[in-house]
Formats: sequence, C-alpha cells, structure tokens
Amino acid sequence: FLSTGPHKFASTQIQAPAEIAEAVKAFSSTIPDLELAPDGREDDIHVTVKNGLQPTTNAADIRAIVERFGPIKMQLGKVSLFPANEKTTQRGGMEHDVIKIDVFSPDLHRLNKAIAELPHTDTFPVYMPHMTVAYVLPGEGRKYDGFGFLDGTEFTVNSITFAASDGTRTEIPLTGKPTFLATAPPQPAQPDAASPDHDTLLLAYLDSLIGVQDGDESQKHVANELWKMVQPEGDRWPVLRLREVDGTLYWETSAD
Repeated sequence: FLSTGPHKFASTQIQAPAEIAEAVKAFSSTIPDLELAPDGREDDIHVTVKNGLQPTTNAADIRAIVERFGPIKMQLGKVSLFPANEKTTQRGGMEHDVIKIDVFSPDLHRLNKAIAELPHTDTFPVYMPHMTVAYVLPGEGRKYDGFGFLDGTEFTVNSITFAASDGTRTEIPLTGKPTFLATAPPQPAQPDAASPDHDTLLLAYLDSLIGVQDGDESQKHVANELWKMVQPEGDRWPVLRLREVDGTLYWETSAD
C-alpha cells in the first residue's frame, strides 16, 4: 500500500534493498485475496525510522541531524504480527492484523533517537522497527506468524528517505563514520564475566538507545550479542530491569 500524500505528518524511512523487497512481495503474494484487509499488500517495502514529524519539517532539518551517521547495518527476524484490537501495538488501524518482519539494529534506534529531537507527535512512543508485509482481516495473520524466510538476513543501507507531508520524497545519504553495532560489536579483551566490566559495557550501550522499553525484542537481541562478547561460551540472558532515580530511567542487569 503506497501513499504519496498529502499526509498529516512528515516521516523518515529506510527503503529495503531491491532483492529483499522482492522477497517480501513474493511472500505477500501467497496470501489469498480473501484474507486481505482493505489496505491489502504493502507495495513500498521499508523500515520506518521516525513517524509523526511536524508538517513544517523539511529535508534540511533531517540532513542536519543524520549527517553524523554512517551506513547502518540491519538484521531481519521472523514474520510476526501487530494483532487487531491490541491498542498498545496496533499500527495503522483497528480493523486488521499487520503482518510484519522484525528488524534488529541498535544503530537504527540511535537514528530514531536523533531524529526524535525534532518536534513530533508520538502515537506509539515505543519504537518497534519492522517491515510491513500486508494488512489482513483480524485473526487471519496468526497462520503466518513465525515464518522465517528472511530470518537472519543482514544488509547495510547508505541513505534515509525523508517523506514530507505533501508526499515529496528526498533521499539523504548517510555519510558519517559507520558504527555497525547491530550484530558485530567490537571485540574487547576478554574480561572476567563476573567482573563489573561487562555490566558497565552492557548498561552504557543500552542507555544509548531511545524508546527501548523492558521486554522489547530488539533490545533483547542487543543484550544477547553483548552477553556473547563477554561470555562467548555461555548462552544465559541478562535479566534487564528499568530503575528510576530522580525521575531518570536507568537499566540494571544481573545474570539468571
């Protein structure tokens, strides 16, 4: 479902590489027409970076913020759902299930945080990056939940697309220094897993993310990757909790 405007708000998104977009559309084409909601199959395969930007936002505003960002690496997960009638997760309406593919990328969270410095309206304040596949009638999405046809696929993007409220699109290159923190964070000297060093590393990294709330799958992925850095032979997950101190939220962690 591709809409070129006008829109109530401006937004930013990352276009899927052509081969990934074609794979998503091929999967979408297997969904019977009778199961589709009015919006139907998604034609513009992308990952939203930040929605709800005020209509006065322009490409120069976005360029000034993202110029320090280099290419961004992302990893795709399995097919999942935003089910109909769940007010805390539903995107785009209450009359359909949203079939989507989860996207994992700490750098994408950083980019979302940076752009959120601009005036905006949040309908869904928790950032949950994904690629929309299709909109289907309530209850029809369950049979597609868990499909892994792109699970583990990694790709790197070199630009972000700004969509003005009038529908005009501008591609803005990401020309800063790349960080590539999604799946291959820099390997430190191997610390003792019981020492505070690994907790310091983990918490500092989590504190750099915005819109990451307790239980968010993308944050869980980051935590797992960082855990493997400091305990390569282990498969235990850190237990992550939010703690409020003087009105500020901090992460605290301990091992199971």
